[in-house]
Amino acid sequence: MVSLKKYKKIVILSGGISDEKEISNLTSREVFKELKKDYDVTLINVTDNCQKLIESLLKNKPDIVFNCLHGFFGEDGQIQSILNYLKIRYTHSGVLTSSILMNKEVSKKIFNSLGVNTPVSVNLDQIKKKKTNFPLIIKPVSGGVK
Repeated sequence: MVSLKKYKKIVILSGGISDEKEISNLTSREVFKELKKDYDVTLINVTDNCQKLIESLLKNKPDIVFNCLHGFFGEDGQIQSILNYLKIRYTHSGVLTSSILMNKEVSKKIFNSLGVNTPVSVNLDQIKKKKTNFPLIIKPVSGGVK
């Protein structure tokens, strides 16, 4: 876990391009409120304009980025790849861990191989043929509830 005590200039990433951008906005506002008490903090609203994001990051020259992005492009290794390329430290898991853990199917295989119990999975064909027990919780392989 990264301790923020040694960093003075922090950029907080907010919003994003996933279905979870509203929760990202809520998270980032709360983080901003707390960190601004002790640090030089800038809030960057992330949109689908990657060039603008990169320019904002380079302009602000943060010591570290506090990643408040949720879901696609926030927790799946993509923003982490950009920050790695720019050589900017960040809070969050790295690229590989993020990309694996945001994929429920791949994560499940890893957990099962390590003996970790996971819920039973079914595929769409099983559901269509009614070869499964109800009730079900249905979620996409990557991301939250659709």
